[in-house]
Amino acid sequence: MGSRGRRHREMSRLAMTELGLFRILNDPRGPEGTISGLSDEQLAGLLDALYRHLDNPTPEPVAIFWYEIGVEESSRRAHLPAQSAPRT
Repeated sequence: MGSRGRRHREMSRLAMTELGLFRILNDPRGPEGTISGLSDEQLAGLLDALYRHLDNPTPEPVAIFWYEIGVEESSRRAHLPAQSAPRT
């Protein structure tokens, strides 16, 4: 199978359902507490789901706030220095 098939499988794995998105949007910890605990892959999936949700005619108003916090976290992670391997 080519790279296109692998990419599709990867995106399907990361895709978040609307129900999953609404669960996250209603998390009592809020965006700062929730987003900081996500893996890079989970954060990418959340940002994708939020982006698609915000493209709807009637998105949840809180979604833009979550999206902005997620983009900030993604940017912060992208600018972290690479961690060196632990010394043994």
